Amino acid sequence: METQSAIMDERFTYLRLSQSCLGWVVDTIWMRYAGLEDIQRTSLTREMKLRRTSLRPNAESSSTSLAYSGRSRGRSVSGDQQRGTPGITLSSWSSAQAQAARNAPGHTVLFKGIDQGRIRGLFDESGNLADISKLESERPTDFSPLLPLYYFSPDIKVAEHYASYAKNRSISESIVIVCLTIPNSAIESLQKPDIHQLFFPDPEWKELVWRSHRRMKLPTHLGLYQQAILVIGTISKGPHRMFVNLNSSQEVTEKHVLRVGARGEGPRAVQ
Repeated sequence: METQSAIMDERFTYLRLSQSCLGWVVDTIWMRYAGLEDIQRTSLTREMKLRRTSLRPNAESSSTSLAYSGRSRGRSVSGDQQRGTPGITLSSWSSAQAQAARNAPGHTVLFKGIDQGRIRGLFDESGNLADISKLESERPTDFSPLLPLYYFSPDIKVAEHYASYAKNRSISESIVIVCLTIPNSAIESLQKPDIHQLFFPDPEWKELVWRSHRRMKLPTHLGLYQQAILVIGTISKGPHRMFVNLNSSQEVTEKHVLRVGARGEGPRAVQ
């Protein structure tokens, strides 16, 4: 009942309806499971550090343990989870550090709201990028029926909205917003066929999204979007089943487009 009540929060009605209820329930289960695993690993690491401290000469194990226990009462579980993970900065999204991260001059900043447990291994012990595949979106996606792709939004509100909904569905797990900073020169140097833009209501956008969510083989004129390095386009809305029930891509309409905002009254979202 707790999971259902969190998912059905009326503040996120529009976002909730962008996927099926079953899809959100399954996502919540996996999110909480990954978060609990992450918290368990963090707790074990913390205990090992305390034990090593207690075994040092002239150290008193009982006083060390009690001192830490006393301080931890004022700390959140998600905060401890963040502290125990390399590359994760423990700071509020409104902090000066976070503000600077999303206003880097000469760069385009892309955002992705996600639960921390499922990106375990993204950074190595030194905090450097180690395994970017942790950010792959589950297939099928808007622009690919089978190939793994990475989806980010240049609109911070999109990431904030997804992160808020994830936090609403979590018990104590940490939710993060990943910022990907790319030099503008790197994007401006791309030419077709390495870069493409595709927006609703372009017929090719409708066909690509419709075929991708139905796991259909893409014809040649749509395959180029999977071969590109970068595709900029509109984000779709709706569970896979919704697209499966459409007889053709011509039936894709405005209601299949994600808009920013709690009630879907903002501009069309871009990825």
